[in-house]
Amino acid sequence: MVPGLDLVGGSMGKELSGQFRGVITKDVRGIVVAFIARVSRVCFGAPNSRGKGSADVLEGERGTSIVEVIVSVVILSIFGIVAMATVSQGAVTSADNRARIGAAGLAQRELDEAGTKIAASAEGASLLIGEGLVANPNPQAGLSVGATGDYGFSMDGQKYRVEREASLYDNHVNSPCTDAALADQSAQGTLVTVTVTWEGMSAGTKPHVASKVFPPHGDASAGSDPTKAQLVVKVEGDTGSGPGPRQGITVNVSSSSGGGGGLSTDASGCVVFVVTPDPGGTEYEVTLGAPGGGQDVWDNGDPAPVKTQVLYPGKSEPVRFLNYSLSGRVSVTVNGTTPEGTMVVLEPMWAAGATAEAEVITGTAVFEHVAPGTYSIWIDGSLVDAVSVAPGGNEVVVLP
Repeated sequence: MVPGLDLVGGSMGKELSGQFRGVITKDVRGIVVAFIARVSRVCFGAPNSRGKGSADVLEGERGTSIVEVIVSVVILSIFGIVAMATVSQGAVTSADNRARIGAAGLAQRELDEAGTKIAASAEGASLLIGEGLVANPNPQAGLSVGATGDYGFSMDGQKYRVEREASLYDNHVNSPCTDAALADQSAQGTLVTVTVTWEGMSAGTKPHVASKVFPPHGDASAGSDPTKAQLVVKVEGDTGSGPGPRQGITVNVSSSSGGGGGLSTDASGCVVFVVTPDPGGTEYEVTLGAPGGGQDVWDNGDPAPVKTQVLYPGKSEPVRFLNYSLSGRVSVTVNGTTPEGTMVVLEPMWAAGATAEAEVITGTAVFEHVAPGTYSIWIDGSLVDAVSVAPGGNEVVVLP
């Protein structure tokens, strides 16, 4: 050691050493505070309140202001609060997601139980519907341990409540007939809806809802038969008292595999056919037949209109016949200059080109089974008059 250079020995060395440590400690604190302040200014645009040349604290030009320290602490606190809230919300969401997995399993189990009840007998669907809204309807020993109060099931420490409700369903949202018109409940499907909630659901979390439509179960002897389908036919028209449902209209259904027989529409104008289509679908032909021996006609003048519809097992489809009304009669008497055998043409004003022809015999052309509506009268390509036909009316037109 060189004499005179012992800076850490003796009283003078101790004094110098203490002063040196004090300077170092003060500078370290300044560096930390300055770093936090600079971070706040760089990241968030905090203004420099110390003036020109004061940014470099390490050079000792100026210390850090109390405002910068407070801003830094506030910013770090906000970061901490946001981080804690994010972690907390993530934990809640994770818990709900785990509970939803269990809820999905319970819902499927309840749908399976409902299907078993429906298939048990021809009255199974009606009995299930009659139970109404039921809570925890099928408890099971292994799933009920720890269940209390409204929560009838417990899995992995999570408690669940299961609700089930069944209703008639005709398998088609735009069915033209109401449930009241579908008197044969064996021709309808059964909609079963299961709702599962759980203990500790967070605010805004939706329950797990599952539903299934069980197909028509056929007649009493067939029990539950998913191969069945239904064809719902609706007939409307005017018999003289205004448009409305047509009762007593004969409806025939046939396909390549055979006919479905003739049934008559009820007071609501509806009739339901239960059929057994092929798995890949079967096209059915629906034909109307008026009870009055052709006195009823469709708007195109056809007394036996036909429509087709493809059906699949377990489904239901509607067929509508609108404007199937009581027909009228029109006689057109021509003047003496019109020769016998001249063709008189009626053309409906609502469907240009859909004409009907009648031959002049002894001065008059007669049109039978005319659909209600307004018609133009043509002779030899010339428009000569017009006539309105009422349901069941007998209209007489005499040309000048």
